[in-house]
Amino acid sequence: MPYREWHEGVFGRFYKLRKAACHVGGAVNWTYARSDCPDRPPRGAQRKGPSTLRRFEGDGLLIAFDDAIGRGFMEARNLVLTRHPLPMCEGLIRSGLSEASAIKWYNDVTSLMFKASGKPDALLLRFEDLIQSPDTFVKSLYDALGIAAAEDGRIRFKVKSFGTERTTNTNATTGEKLRIKLDKAPDHIALDVNTRAVARLDRSARQRI
Repeated sequence: MPYREWHEGVFGRFYKLRKAACHVGGAVNWTYARSDCPDRPPRGAQRKGPSTLRRFEGDGLLIAFDDAIGRGFMEARNLVLTRHPLPMCEGLIRSGLSEASAIKWYNDVTSLMFKASGKPDALLLRFEDLIQSPDTFVKSLYDALGIAAAEDGRIRFKVKSFGTERTTNTNATTGEKLRIKLDKAPDHIALDVNTRAVARLDRSARQRI
């Protein structure tokens, strides 16, 4: 998961350098991007506890460090996964953000994602395509990246509650994981996850978002 991996990958044992990076200003909304720094929690989640901080950090704003991470590797490629703003913001609101903060979060992240999608070899992906046809989505992604499928033809799924069944933020590093045949993947994904999320927003909220 991003909040467990990226510091080790970029900074390694240079702990003081990592701490310094948490305090460097820039052109992004640092009130969110600094969510890994213990003394600088994101404004929208100060009273929500560690799970909320990790949720928002892992969901996209580490893209603010995209250029720096790219310079640290001989070869890097951007995979940009987008989702429609209505269901995305609905999920952020249920996770504790105000409507205004959720909209700002989405706009901040999406602007950075558009920038990343314009880089050489960037691959633009849609969440909607993933849920509509997960087996086709995965095969196309593997082909684009030159990744061989597992010998047993399976992929790993994280079992996760969603929608109104999710009452807390979910840590995807814990809990049950299943290895499922790729052609059986559609049986394990709710095709209506977006439409159900939009239905939970009233008309005025949908218009504002």
